[in-house]
Amino acid sequence: MEEKEKIENKKSKVQGIKVIDKRHSAKESFKGKEKEETPAKKYPSYVEELRSELDKKDKNFKEYIEAYKKMKEENKDFRTRFEKDMERRLETAKIDFICSMLEIFDNLDRALDAAEISKNMEALIKGVRMIQAQFFSKLKNDGIEELNPVGKPFDPQTQEAVEIVEVEEKEKDNIIISQGEKGYLIGGRLLRPAKVRVGKIKDEKHKIT
Repeated sequence: MEEKEKIENKKSKVQGIKVIDKRHSAKESFKGKEKEETPAKKYPSYVEELRSELDKKDKNFKEYIEAYKKMKEENKDFRTRFEKDMERRLETAKIDFICSMLEIFDNLDRALDAAEISKNMEALIKGVRMIQAQFFSKLKNDGIEELNPVGKPFDPQTQEAVEIVEVEEKEKDNIIISQGEKGYLIGGRLLRPAKVRVGKIKDEKHKIT
């Protein structure tokens, strides 16, 4: 009976002992040490230099892209402001021109009213001539220049031949005899060609140069 109790007591003591298997954790710890001890992969020096240069160029490229986007946005804003400014300038120039023309029309009305009262045709002609001079003075202030081609050689760049006139004198060949509509330049550029009559020797009538 006593032997049986001793055996039972030993079993209970054995059952109360907790067995811990540390083999797995030891393997993990060993693997971790292997990872820590494994040195980082090294590249040859020229490869490292190339990688460094590539990183630098990539950074510069991104900076250029950002600068380009910023410049493009600034240009867009500048173009918008420029277009609005040009519209305002054109509107102002148009108003100024119309106002100057209204002044001329006022003078024309006065000349016509005076001619109706006085019945003096000579005074009317004189008044109209004065208004014409005033009008052309306004045009000159805006850079408009009148062409005076009569007596000069025909120039197809600034003149349009509307008629050929037979001439006997050789010195009048290819010379402007008279003009119909006047021609004008603006800022040195052709605004409207002068319509002219060109002199030609009889046998060269159809050979306009």
